[in-house]
Formats: sequence, C-alpha cells, structure tokens
Amino acid sequence: MITVPSDRSQRRWLIVLYVSSAVIVTIQRGVLRFPNDYAIFRASFWNLLHGRDLYALHLDQARDVFKYSPTFAALMAPLSLLPMTAGLLIWNLIGALSLVYAAARLLPEPKANIVLLLAYLPMLRNMQSTQSNTLITALIILSFVMLERGAHWRAALAVGIGAAIKIFPLAALSFAIPHRHRTRFVAWFTAIAIILLALPLLFTSTGRLAAQYHSWGVREGRDMQDYGESVMAMVQLWLGRDWAAWPTQLAGTIVLLLPLCFRPSIWTRSTEIRVRLLASVLVYCVIFNHKAEPQSYVIALTGIAIWYSIAPRSRWRMGLLAVVLILTSGLSPVPDFIKAPLTPLIRRPLPCFIAWIVMQVELIAAIHSFALDRDRDSETHRSTIHELDAALPDAAAQSR
Repeated sequence: MITVPSDRSQRRWLIVLYVSSAVIVTIQRGVLRFPNDYAIFRASFWNLLHGRDLYALHLDQARDVFKYSPTFAALMAPLSLLPMTAGLLIWNLIGALSLVYAAARLLPEPKANIVLLLAYLPMLRNMQSTQSNTLITALIILSFVMLERGAHWRAALAVGIGAAIKIFPLAALSFAIPHRHRTRFVAWFTAIAIILLALPLLFTSTGRLAAQYHSWGVREGRDMQDYGESVMAMVQLWLGRDWAAWPTQLAGTIVLLLPLCFRPSIWTRSTEIRVRLLASVLVYCVIFNHKAEPQSYVIALTGIAIWYSIAPRSRWRMGLLAVVLILTSGLSPVPDFIKAPLTPLIRRPLPCFIAWIVMQVELIAAIHSFALDRDRDSETHRSTIHELDAALPDAAAQSR
C-alpha cells in the first residue's frame, strides 16, 4: 500500500530541501569559488564605514560595482562582521527560509507547498548567484500578509527594507489601496522610510552620506539606459530602434492598477481577489523592471506559482505554467531548437508577460464573478476561498 505524505510532512521535506541547498551552495560558491555578489554586499558596509565611494569599482574587493542604497550597506553590518563563508551561509539561509516563512503565512499548507516547490529552481539559481531576489520576494509577500493582519508598521517595514535593497518593491504600496486603514499604513511607511534613509548615519557623517546618495543617483541614471530582460527590452527589439522605457512602464502600471478601479466594496470583502493582486504585483515588479535579469525571475515565478495555486485546476493553466517554468527558470533543460530562435530578451519576459496578462484578465473576471455571485457553486472555488480566509483570519476584520 502506497502512503501519500501529509501536507505537514511535505513541508518538512521542503524545508530540508531549502536548507540543504543553502549549505551546498555555500560550499560551492563560498569555499570552492569566489562569491562575487555577496562579496560586493559585504564590502559595501566597510566602504560606508570608511567613507569610500560605495558606487566606485573596487577590484580588490569584487569584480563588479555596488548598486543598492546606502541603507542596504548599513543593514549588511551584522553579516559583514562575520567571516566570508559564515556570513554567506547565513545570507543564503535568510533568503531560503524567508520565502518558506512568507509562503506559510500567506497560504494554507497544501497551496504553500505548491508555491515552494514551483519556486525552488529559480530560488536555487538566485542563491547560486548569491543575490537578494529571494529575500525581496519574501519581503513583498510579508508586506501583504502583515497588512492583511492589520500589522501596519510591520507591513511598512517589509516594504521599506525591500525598497532599500531594490527600489521596485515600492509597488507593494498598492496593497494598501483596498484597505480601510491605508492612511495609517502610509503614515507608518513614511516614518519608517525616513528612519531607513538616515540609518547609515550610524556609520558615516551627514556630508559623506549626502555624497553617497548623489553617487547612487548617478549610478541609477546610467543604469536606466539598460532595459535588462524586460518588456521594455522586448518592445525595443521588436521596433528595431531605441524606445524610451517610461511609456511601456506607464502602460504596465495602468494595467496593474486598473482592476482596483472596479467595485471597491468587493476588494474589501474578498481575500482571494487581494491575493490575486499580490501575485500580479510580483510578476509586474520583474517584467517592467529595467534591470531585470535571469536571477530576478524568482520573484515573477513565485507570483505565477501563487496564481496557479489558488486558481481552479485546468489543463491550459498547467500548460501555461509548464511553458513559463521551462523557458524562465534557467535550470530546466530547454532543447536547442526551442532556445535558438528565442533570445534571452524574449525567452524570459515574453512567457511571463503572457501569464501576467492572463492573471489580470482573470482578476477582473473574478471581481465581476464575485459581484454577480457566479461560480459560487464550484466546490473547488468555495474551498479555495475558505482556505485563504483561514490562512489570513484577520483580513476580513481588518478590511471592514
């Protein structure tokens, strides 16, 4: 007789998988090879402390430049004090376990397990590059969860820390729009943002910090010319000429926020609809990010995994998910006859963009379905709604 593992048993195995991956990758990248990106993060604190330009190339430290905020350099202080390998292990564990924790707080156990399983390969790719995208994913999800539970300052802190690492997590501010107490959240976010902006003053002077922010602005201005692996890069490739990023980003932002214009009262009553918005924001943050790169797609793929986990099962959804994972995860074997005609500028952003449009259409359809009380007879649909309400028990009370 074959015994099917329980949801809790599956979660334990997933935690073992994520933790063991962190240990193995730390040996692979931190002992057998040089962890370039983590070395940049680690050195940023010492550069901040000693008044060196954070955004200059320091070849004695690493083979690339630091591109995050001075606040992130200050936040790296605890890990920078540790030996390289020990700090790298903790850094990898923080990324892996924060995603496990965020998924567990967001969704009921079986659905969270699906998300963690689908996000594993892109998470592993990000970990092998010692980058911060898995942590960013978790912070965006946790900002949503904390807001749903009425923990406004914690939600604001998650957004603030995420934005201190990479600016685009500010898109999580959209989660507050359907909530009744959004003004309280904005007040908390403003206060926390000021504190985080000033945090580097613990390690440097006001004049030096102003110079660091100026240097960061110059660096960001240069990077704006690079569209990465994004929808903007796709548009530029198809048009065959230079095209400003902002019209495409503006159009994407309008499409993202458009569903919030429909039936505000329903947004406050439906946990499912708000979770759909979270999934959409995660994808939006990558495909409309001018610095999107292969490692960034753990964020988008986690959003698509959340959408898939709460949507009714169907063959076409499974097929779309399979195409996205095969072309985007980077660690899946893609035959050359498929890979050859698809440049990296198409292979990753295009399937995620198609999935995102589908998610937005379904989000609008879900709003109208909720309003008309349709699909309520679907046992799977009712089960999904009850499970989400149970996973976020304070959401309904918070929204009213």
